[in-house]
Amino acid sequence: GTRLTPHNALFLDTFSDVSRARSMIEALVPPPIVEHLDLETLEGSEDHYVDENLKELESDLLFTVTLNGGERCFVYVLVEHKSTSEHRTVFQMLRYMVRIWDKWIRDETARRKRERKAQKGKKGDGPSTLEPKKLPAILPLVLSHARGGWKAPKCFDSLIDGPEALLEMLRPTMPSFELLVEDLSQRSEEELLALNLSHYERLVFSLFKVVFEPDAALRFASRRELFSEAAGEVGVGGMIRILKYTLQCLPEMNESPEDSLHWFSEAIGDPEGEVVMTMYEQLIRIGKEKGRKEGHKEGHK
Repeated sequence: GTRLTPHNALFLDTFSDVSRARSMIEALVPPPIVEHLDLETLEGSEDHYVDENLKELESDLLFTVTLNGGERCFVYVLVEHKSTSEHRTVFQMLRYMVRIWDKWIRDETARRKRERKAQKGKKGDGPSTLEPKKLPAILPLVLSHARGGWKAPKCFDSLIDGPEALLEMLRPTMPSFELLVEDLSQRSEEELLALNLSHYERLVFSLFKVVFEPDAALRFASRRELFSEAAGEVGVGGMIRILKYTLQCLPEMNESPEDSLHWFSEAIGDPEGEVVMTMYEQLIRIGKEKGRKEGHKEGHK
């Protein structure tokens, strides 16, 4: 499979957790929409829909949630890990949404078949039709940390070319939807810190916000207080994913880890650096083992 980039790995590791995903949706989706979602019913899915050739630049998470009226709804979170925004993201989103509906129709039809089979000979005939007549809504949320902000179209119909008068007449015949875009790079640090998220979740978003900046190393180090609060929440050992992300995104820190990791150790409450250096050695060991296995596989091709 495609190797996960540091951004993909950190995002999926953090927000595959349903309670963290619930916080993210509540913090980033407009409140009038959130009011319709019973977020206590939020469930994660193992399915991913990103095109194989884009997996290094995007990651996705799919959730289902019950609406206040009892219907099910999908929340699809697509994360763009690119230094610039992708012009055709809204077109990619349409493809992913169709894939989600396709799979849902197959699964729902199979479920109804099983239900009908189980009902045979009993009172009632089970579902009246095998194929569902309506589709669940999909809430398409795009999370971007492109440097300089999101500049791509959000509305699908703005991608379609042609004379405006004709497009106006054709509009009812074409797909028409708008992305919900969370543009992390355009949020101020104060706004990020004000989001109703845990310290750890805020730290993840805060690092995403600055990782593509030329002075990312300085910006990471300037967030010591946030590192400290996150460590207070998840424990020093719980910061290993953040350490890995920091080392992968700031390769200069690997040159003299004892010195360059000093601020990290202090920030997370490990002033002697013992735990951090143990985690660092563990990550190096895992990296070497992975490299050996991949080399072994290549040699046997």
